[in-house]
Amino acid sequence: SNEPNKLQEYLAYHASVWPEVEAGFKLAGYKEINMFRFEQFIVMQIKVPVGANLSEMSKKAADSHPRCAEWNKLMDTYQIGIPGTSN
Repeated sequence: SNEPNKLQEYLAYHASVWPEVEAGFKLAGYKEINMFRFEQFIVMQIKVPVGANLSEMSKKAADSHPRCAEWNKLMDTYQIGIPGTSN
């Protein structure tokens, strides 16, 4: 979202990720997740094993606990694509 308070809310959530979400990411095989911010843009760097299937990993994490699916749905409300791209 382009709203400044939404950006702060999003960052606050990521400063204290729900324990079930962290456990789900680890279970799915995510190795490391880092966030970088430039003004209103946030880039997430995700390290995964070589040859990993990101779709399968994402599904495994979301299926690991209802709170993981809830987290993903909530985070989707904060995210917008970059103009001129397909995502």
